[in-house]
Amino acid sequence: MTDKCTKLINALSKSARISWGLNHEALKIIHNGAILPQLLHAAPMWIDSMKKEYNKAKYTRVWRLISLRIAKAYARFRMKHFAL
Repeated sequence: MTDKCTKLINALSKSARISWGLNHEALKIIHNGAILPQLLHAAPMWIDSMKKEYNKAKYTRVWRLISLRIAKAYARFRMKHFAL
């Protein structure tokens, strides 16, 4: 699940470099229409596994990646600065 999202985000980033990147609105639409549904797919089934740090870290990694792209921020920002 998180691997698919990461690959999608990276593919969009590569293709957007040709035209100087995607704007904020386009990235927000991609987030709401493609990334978020994949991250929340079957959430009631795997919610108990989110208590483990490893699973929580993988989920947070994808969330941070798309948040950085939307905010066009530097990688040194922490997740507490983002609110989607």
